[in-house]
Amino acid sequence: MAFLAFTIIAISCNQELIINAPWKDVSAIYGILDRTVDTNYVRIHRGYLGDEGITGGNQDPDSLYYITPDVKIEIIKENGQTSETVDLIRDESKDLDSGFFITGDYHTYRFDKTLVDNYQYKLIVDKSEDALNQVYATTPMVDDFKIDKPNANRSLAYTFRNGVEVGWESTTNGRLYEVTTRLHYSEMSLTDKSDVVEKYVDYNVTTKLANSLSGGQTFLATIGYDGYYRFLANNINIDQDVIRFYVGTDITIVAAADDFATYMSVSAPATTVVQDKPHFTNIMGGDDANAGIFSSTNKAENLAMKLADDSMDSLVRSMLTCDLQFADRIGQDTVYCQGGQYPKYK
Repeated sequence: MAFLAFTIIAISCNQELIINAPWKDVSAIYGILDRTVDTNYVRIHRGYLGDEGITGGNQDPDSLYYITPDVKIEIIKENGQTSETVDLIRDESKDLDSGFFITGDYHTYRFDKTLVDNYQYKLIVDKSEDALNQVYATTPMVDDFKIDKPNANRSLAYTFRNGVEVGWESTTNGRLYEVTTRLHYSEMSLTDKSDVVEKYVDYNVTTKLANSLSGGQTFLATIGYDGYYRFLANNINIDQDVIRFYVGTDITIVAAADDFATYMSVSAPATTVVQDKPHFTNIMGGDDANAGIFSSTNKAENLAMKLADDSMDSLVRSMLTCDLQFADRIGQDTVYCQGGQYPKYK
């Protein structure tokens, strides 16, 4: 009883609640090396802590960024030997939209080297301030791969029964595969032929996970007729003042490395009653209180494909997409669907 009484007195005498934990150096780093581009960028941020909460440093660049960090990437060959160490170039060319955080002194770090299959890339950040340890992360490069179906030299035929099949094989170091298709079209004013706007709409077909990182696993996905044309009907605005002309279709598959796939999975919104999700990052070192991801992607594309005649007819005249007023040329006339009728436009 004496112990209980002492505990009650101690609690009642100290009502101070300490909200802030001891300060830690928190590095937040984001960089995805894309095999298909010439220039890649890495973002490097820092966390901050103060008695004023998040408003205590959101307008201070020194709270958001390290002052003059030394940022480099080691290029590691298949035999494990470092072939080259590249200093990343500080780049201040990108503009940010205004928001809660100050945009002044914002910068990224540019990496201009050509990426190579089967190589590893190790990012190393040496901070410019005393007593702050370096952080690092390593990613393998996702190898090249190709789309086997549909044939890039043939027209796309969306049929009621089968739709369009997309087939490919997984590649080395590729874990997650995201399939999208982009429909390009132009929009012309019915009152002014010179008023033409180029547009596109993206359709997320599916995502697939490879069983291993060694490649060679066969994948097949289907872009279904009904689902795809309904998507177009729901995502292109009805506008009776314009007619639209189909331009072409791109099919793209993006392959992501293993760490990136894990990061995306952990970061996705929770779909169960359990809302707490584990924290994942492959940024190592420092105080081990890091955030972000450094990984790689690659992609395969079939670009500027055309619709088969029957599929073009469905885009112009089907009940699902008639109101979108896509036009078709018949002889010298341009025909489009409007309210179930087919006006001509010359």
